Amino acid sequence: PALNHRFGYSYGNAVLQTMTDHLRELVGSRGMVYRCEGTTLAVCSDVMTSDELRRIYGQFQIYARAQMQVQGRVVGVELCAGMIVADDASIDEHSIYTSAKYAMEASRTKLHGALSIFHNNDNERQKSSIGLVDAVRDSVLNNFDGFYLLYQPIFRSGDRKLAGMEVFVRWKKEPYGEVSAGRFVPWLEKDPVFYQLGNWVLQHALDDASAIRSKQKNFFLNVNLAYMQLERSGFRKTLMEYLKRSGYPGTGLCLELDGTGNQMGVEHLRSELDFLKSLGIHIGLDVVNFAALDLVPVFPIDIIKLGPKYATDMEKNPTNVHMMATISEFAARMHLATCVSGIEDEKSDRVVKQFPVSYLQGYYFGRPVPLDQFRRQYLQ
Repeated sequence: PALNHRFGYSYGNAVLQTMTDHLRELVGSRGMVYRCEGTTLAVCSDVMTSDELRRIYGQFQIYARAQMQVQGRVVGVELCAGMIVADDASIDEHSIYTSAKYAMEASRTKLHGALSIFHNNDNERQKSSIGLVDAVRDSVLNNFDGFYLLYQPIFRSGDRKLAGMEVFVRWKKEPYGEVSAGRFVPWLEKDPVFYQLGNWVLQHALDDASAIRSKQKNFFLNVNLAYMQLERSGFRKTLMEYLKRSGYPGTGLCLELDGTGNQMGVEHLRSELDFLKSLGIHIGLDVVNFAALDLVPVFPIDIIKLGPKYATDMEKNPTNVHMMATISEFAARMHLATCVSGIEDEKSDRVVKQFPVSYLQGYYFGRPVPLDQFRRQYLQ
């Protein structure tokens, strides 16, 4: 995009073509090189080893950074790359593509452009297993077979009484066993089927919370919302249908956004959030770092979520304590509610009491459990 802005799209295309030609030279007859969407190039091979491809990527990086000339001008380009080793012919091509996109993102955001490699190794049940992604994706397409919901209580910090609950999605199938969302959501977020899963979670959580809300007027439900859902033009209608059918009021719903990874335009995102607010829905923001706070004055945020990162080993980690103090006091000055999650012991709870937070959540107060168990433990 920077090259296009500075020299025009035709020059940007010339750069991509030059890079494609050079990559073809490096790969030779041992693989196929493709130009994909945007600025993405792909290499497919059924004969090259991981070491060969790693060596080619290193050479390609050197060329792109310092040796490439286009139309008499030296051009420097930084690269990121993901490699998928898929030797199981039964793996769906969509799962491979989704895994490749995730590997690319991992290279860009976590490895500073180094090659990110994932294998389909089901025997070790790796987090990076393409087989797992394929199985989870297949379950979404087959009426969400294997998925179920758990609920974790949220308490008011003042009187320590139950205020609401957050929904968590889980998946269970052999040979993988029970799998938490953290093992498959980061992958599925790169796949169109994630929209269906996110809506399934929202729909069933509203149905489950409806009976509780009818007996506890101020009870609220917290649901994580993916930017992919907000991007879809049909999400507004779908959400209104879910609220109407379940009878659950928008005022009792908090939709929580991740403070990182937003690829939407500011105006479009603000428009979608304004619509949610018009339904009485509260907007939460998961603040994973200080940079996420930049979104607070831009969007209609109601509650700031401080994750386990801040509540872990607080007595031993003064940095977390200072960050907690700064963010919670900032929220209080902005008249925003705050929820601290990840509180796992009495020591952490004792430290959090020092700060102006609104809600508390974590294993110390209650683990995610099925709805029936939630009712028995917290509503009787």
